[in-house]
Amino acid sequence: MKITFSGYTHLAVAIMLLLYSLYSRSLVGVSVALALILVFYYEYHVFFQTKNYIRNVVVERSVDKKVCGELDDVKMIIRIKNQGNKPIPRLIILDTLPEFTSTKKKPIFTIALPPGCEAVAEYVFRVEAPGTHSFGKLYMSITDPLGYFFEQYSYTANAYTVALPRSARTRVSVKSLQKIIGAYIVGKSLTGLYDLAGYREYVPGDDPRKILWKEYAKTRKLVVRLDYGESRTKALVLIDTRDYLWYIGRSPNTLAHAQLRLARGILEYLAKTGSHIDMAVCCDIAPKLRHGVEKDILEAIYDMSSLIKPGEGCQSPLSVYAEQTSYLGIDPSRYDVVILVTNPVTLLLEGPSVLDKLLRKYAGKLFLLFPEYSYEEIIGEQEYKELLSHIASKTAGIGLGVEIPEIGVRILSGGVR
Repeated sequence: MKITFSGYTHLAVAIMLLLYSLYSRSLVGVSVALALILVFYYEYHVFFQTKNYIRNVVVERSVDKKVCGELDDVKMIIRIKNQGNKPIPRLIILDTLPEFTSTKKKPIFTIALPPGCEAVAEYVFRVEAPGTHSFGKLYMSITDPLGYFFEQYSYTANAYTVALPRSARTRVSVKSLQKIIGAYIVGKSLTGLYDLAGYREYVPGDDPRKILWKEYAKTRKLVVRLDYGESRTKALVLIDTRDYLWYIGRSPNTLAHAQLRLARGILEYLAKTGSHIDMAVCCDIAPKLRHGVEKDILEAIYDMSSLIKPGEGCQSPLSVYAEQTSYLGIDPSRYDVVILVTNPVTLLLEGPSVLDKLLRKYAGKLFLLFPEYSYEEIIGEQEYKELLSHIASKTAGIGLGVEIPEIGVRILSGGVR
């Protein structure tokens, strides 16, 4: 229990008035002083009883949008229930906001709860980053009616919303487009005659007429033929996140924002080309793999965003995408192209050996994709040029190359650029 400044003031005035009245033998002054002391005591008595009733208070929270977009406004709804049979004269609720969310006014509410009643407090917050925004702890303070005494309690009431990144308008060169959609593969075409282009393992639902029985006789494995007109690019998209990227630049245009917007853009682009897409997202210790992204691209973007927590990122080095392929169930040989969405800053910080490991694992298939950003200001113009030259020379030998789209998505005060 703590006494507020108002409580101290009340008590000090009452005591001084009592002492002065006794000294001056003023009956009226003594009466007023005793009345003030009785009021102070009554407030203490009410507060002491209310402390015992706080255990009957239940708090629930919810949001009006479980899924939203960057910079969307979301309404938070807090329900406070008094399940006891005694009133709570004054209850103060203070909510805490996770990082990368904001409100115009501080979410603090003062309410009175009669027995068996419920109060609803609402406020609107803005989501300033893609990812999962979790709300948990809030604080409750009980006071007497005049606010002379208070006690603070923490309470956990969980709610969350998942914010999807804006879609970056990826512009890559014609040569890069051909690489991504699979036209670079020797002998393979997105259209043409139905001649044998290759084969893959049989999966339930495949046309049994296309099973290569001679191959089965040799290897005891069921495989089906791929025709030129039916063959589609098999792409693996690796999406990397790092905690420090959220603090390069200013929200809502940090490097992490830019990278996630680019990731969404490339997934949507590949889906439009009819590619088969698998996606791996590293946001904690190890990446999470999702197959068949093209079947429901919006759901896949939701899955990506739900794994990401703004302000946090992958805790393993970038080489985890090369070192844990067996653990993840990734077979590099089944993909035509492997697209790594990352940035020069991460490659510079982790050293050249990381890129070497990735290029060895995905030999001839690795394609680096960086978001458009002011890297010269971050790492220096000369250092940036040298880094790009080094990366280009590495990927030119056993990779597919590196690309920085000409345009991205930057959030302005008036909208999107």
